[in-house]
Amino acid sequence: MMFLHGGGFEEGDTNTYGDINICENIVSRDVIFVTVAYRLGYLGFFTTDDDACPGNFGLWDQTAALRWVNDNIEAFGGNKNNITLLGQSAGAVSTEMLHLSPHSTGLFHKMIVMAGTADIKFVTEKSAF
Repeated sequence: MMFLHGGGFEEGDTNTYGDINICENIVSRDVIFVTVAYRLGYLGFFTTDDDACPGNFGLWDQTAALRWVNDNIEAFGGNKNNITLLGQSAGAVSTEMLHLSPHSTGLFHKMIVMAGTADIKFVTEKSAF
């Protein structure tokens, strides 16, 4: 299971929800839990709407993390044919966008979306950024 944190694409990190009880619960169920960092704010999502700065680097980071998990999860005892992407808030928005992207096709097999959707205002309106 790969987790994408929330934070409105402006804040958050791999330890945002670092509650040890949650981690122990997941690990006790034989789930390998992977958290990833991705670029946020203008470093992750700024765009000039042209080739100079096409934007969405945060999503490219997440796609690269999915590729890494696919390439390496078996070394940790995982199954690359059974990867679940779990996203919370902005991470849920990313999860839906990655599901729709041809660049992440086949990199995950299930998704859990918590408190976010890819059609919310700050994602779909050009002026939102």
